[in-house]
Amino acid sequence: MDKNKSHSIVILGVIMMFLILLVVFSMLLQPTYKKISSQNEELDRLKFQSGLLQKALDNKKEKGNLPEQEVQAALPLWDNTEQLVVSLKDIGQKTETKLTTVSFNVTDNNGIHTIIGSESPVYPNVKEVKVQAVVEGSYDGIRSWIVQMQKQERLIVIDSVRYSIPVGGLTSAEIAFTSYFDPSYGYLLENPVNPVAIEP
Repeated sequence: MDKNKSHSIVILGVIMMFLILLVVFSMLLQPTYKKISSQNEELDRLKFQSGLLQKALDNKKEKGNLPEQEVQAALPLWDNTEQLVVSLKDIGQKTETKLTTVSFNVTDNNGIHTIIGSESPVYPNVKEVKVQAVVEGSYDGIRSWIVQMQKQERLIVIDSVRYSIPVGGLTSAEIAFTSYFDPSYGYLLENPVNPVAIEP
């Protein structure tokens, strides 16, 4: 009887160990599956953005059929943050939202290689303008703001959106996006648009 009892305890112990290992294993794998799923979604989004950027860059290479105004609107010759500010204000009026803060960080390189999955830098002449904006309004208004940003002529990639809890009925969102410019193709243009120097 004691043998049966000790045998039952061993079997029960083995079953308990198996269940514990199964729970631990599933707890470790579940975040991995979620991470893979979110990475696949991010990869699809980056491939789409890469296609948009590639189209704009391919257009500028064909001088004979170069749609100058469209290319310069999508990929200006300088950072053109002035136009970005004007666009942000216009979008705010259309969507009934308020731009509370905006900051720009202009870089001499780009992260396009991460979008297309390349380890080495690509399009070295293309520069980035990283923009951080805080927008207040209704949730629908902020969503509309983001949609309007993506419809701009200028090539813009939304990097992240972080909503905060509404205070006083207004939702606030920190929106990070990247726009691009390329000073290298001006010689291809018959009518290049350049920044206007402001006299002191």
